[in-house]
Amino acid sequence: MADLKVACWNIYFSHNLIQGSSGSIQVNPNESKRTETIVDIIKTIDADILGIIECMPLEHLLFLRDSFLPDYGVMVEGGGKKLNLGLLYKPETVGVERLSFDKSSWQASIGFGGREMGLAGGKKRIAFQEHR
Repeated sequence: MADLKVACWNIYFSHNLIQGSSGSIQVNPNESKRTETIVDIIKTIDADILGIIECMPLEHLLFLRDSFLPDYGVMVEGGGKKLNLGLLYKPETVGVERLSFDKSSWQASIGFGGREMGLAGGKKRIAFQEHR
């Protein structure tokens, strides 16, 4: 069995790194040095799978990947401008797929009336969007 290098990083305020929308996305000039440093760290970590907490929106993470990290696939859960869950992964090393699960059997045990992360009862489809 091959070893995988897995990492997780809460990149605070990652939504500030990239700005704009379709057709005019760019690195935020006020965050260019920080963006460069973060990209260098990601390259140094060289993870097969990197989970990103407080992730920027999908189109911004795709721009970051396309501009600086072309060897990675991208997935993002959440459609907000910030605080999404992101995933960078090396498609030549690891396969990633969406999956459904029934959380009703453990929902009550997590507290908050099962409203962890704003989820309501029943089956939940993980809303990761895959982009290779």
